[in-house]
Amino acid sequence: LKLYETGTNAVINLTASSSGLRDLTFWHPNQDPSDINTNYPFVINGEAGVMTLENITLLNAVKGIDSSRASYCCIRGVYGSPLLLGLTADQSFAVSRFDGIHFSPDYWAWSGLTNSPSVGGAHETYIRDNGLAVHIREMDGFYFQNSVISGYRDGLMFEEGVSGDDPHGDLSYLTISNCTYALHVKAAKNFKVLGCVFSGTTYGVFSEHNTDMSINTSLIEGGTHAIRTTSGGDLNLVNCVVNGTKNTSGGSLVENSYAIAMPTFSYDYDAERKPATTNVFDVTIYGAAGDRATDDTAAFLEAIAAATTNGGGIVFVPDGEYLIDGHLDLGAGVELRGVSGGRQHADTDGQTGSLILINNTGGSETGAPFIRLGDTSGVRGVSFHYLDQDIVTFVPHPFMIQGDGVKNYIIDCFASNPYQAAELNGDDHLVEYTFFGGIRATYRANNCSGGRIQNCHVKPDFWRNIEIGNYPENLTQVHETKWRQTRQVEIFHLNGCDDYSISSIFNHASHKFMTVDDSSGQTLMISAEQVQKGYTIMNGSKTFNFLNSSCNINSIGDRSGSHGVKTELGFKGNARFFVSSIWGTSDSTWDSADGKLHLQQCYV
Repeated sequence: LKLYETGTNAVINLTASSSGLRDLTFWHPNQDPSDINTNYPFVINGEAGVMTLENITLLNAVKGIDSSRASYCCIRGVYGSPLLLGLTADQSFAVSRFDGIHFSPDYWAWSGLTNSPSVGGAHETYIRDNGLAVHIREMDGFYFQNSVISGYRDGLMFEEGVSGDDPHGDLSYLTISNCTYALHVKAAKNFKVLGCVFSGTTYGVFSEHNTDMSINTSLIEGGTHAIRTTSGGDLNLVNCVVNGTKNTSGGSLVENSYAIAMPTFSYDYDAERKPATTNVFDVTIYGAAGDRATDDTAAFLEAIAAATTNGGGIVFVPDGEYLIDGHLDLGAGVELRGVSGGRQHADTDGQTGSLILINNTGGSETGAPFIRLGDTSGVRGVSFHYLDQDIVTFVPHPFMIQGDGVKNYIIDCFASNPYQAAELNGDDHLVEYTFFGGIRATYRANNCSGGRIQNCHVKPDFWRNIEIGNYPENLTQVHETKWRQTRQVEIFHLNGCDDYSISSIFNHASHKFMTVDDSSGQTLMISAEQVQKGYTIMNGSKTFNFLNSSCNINSIGDRSGSHGVKTELGFKGNARFFVSSIWGTSDSTWDSADGKLHLQQCYV
């Protein structure tokens, strides 16, 4: 998109309940690299309840993205040469995600477009003297990972928000180099850093605030000072390399090295998921009404059968509320696709998108799932709601989605009240950008290798979003229903899995957060609050690594049996926690009954 307008109003404002942009490039054709015109507004302003930005290029924006006041914010794959400010966030809550942010003066030069500068041109000096790549102010937790920033005055700055509160979050695998200040902390709550590079021409880490930092397996270097603190704060470094002088005032700097090194989290996976063909089979063409009253089961089955006969395809579900009284078997190579993209949060007060109302009679936890997936089949951009579910006496149901083939996927989906959400039994499956609740279970994986769940929120009180059937109608019912759910729901259960990855997860309220049963793998930046049992490791002799994996234990009743981390009798492997924290009220915080429990830079 060519941008000519100047002024103060952002080019694009995202304000709806769920909003997003993807696969767009923005360019100011009239920008002069030798005489920068700063009178251009933000390109994107986000105030949506749920906002997703993906694959966005800001070739020469003066100011790129303002995600302030956007909750449930996911920004992934942003590239460019913002001249003054790349990305800023303030009063953005509910654990926002920043992933794959790549800012450098070179992107504008590489474009080869009209008026583009050469590498090493005057624009580089301007950005080095004036540019702030990522500016984070008040945020109620955030995950920032897998990003590269170079050539700015400030690579990453933390500062007090407009309300007076400070940011809090976690940093993993950031490379910030060739900046005057690589990491500049004007104000922040304590945070954790894993596998990062902070290489500044003047300062690697510069802190003007009494912020505590835990830094593991990172490189810190600076021309004047590698580390400079002026107002206190405790820095705890483990297995880090520091090149340059260290000057701390008021606080403390503790450096330790241990023989056991933190393993590297793997970002190597098949991110591109699609059906066997791109032929589209619209359920409304086969008679689906989507009016909340008509049984649309036959139309869905006909569309699925047509896609299967075709050798795969997209079964498209337009905007509407589709009543389904039956089960859907997608077979191999078929995608059930709704209208939503990115993180979406269906809401009958705002937008429901492609909503499927499940009208199956419950009564048993076992039996056929509502949707079965075969090889390379998946569900994308669809919302689900069970009509017979009861907020007082929960109605048992089999799993809503069951993956029985390889490379299944569940992406950009929402489910308000599943009794059991997703069971994944095939290798190399992918779940991401999903908002699933859960009454008995949310995610279970069995006897598979290479599975991955990432960028997901799990909350019992998603139920109140869909005001259809028996739903929590007021705040008292919301809390009562959530209390009943958190007496039994388990969020993650891995059974006999290998090389499993779970990352960028936040869970609000559960009975069991995560059970690892005879499984190997890794977690990165996952956390939970208001849980009774945090991490349970049992059976087998495998190794599971937990990187920056935290939980808040807030047990119901007398705390009996509650725990933060527990290895059970019969476990003969290794459970290794790096830069993690467990806090709250529990019967036990760390309980190692068997096997080996390794804790490095962990806090209680």
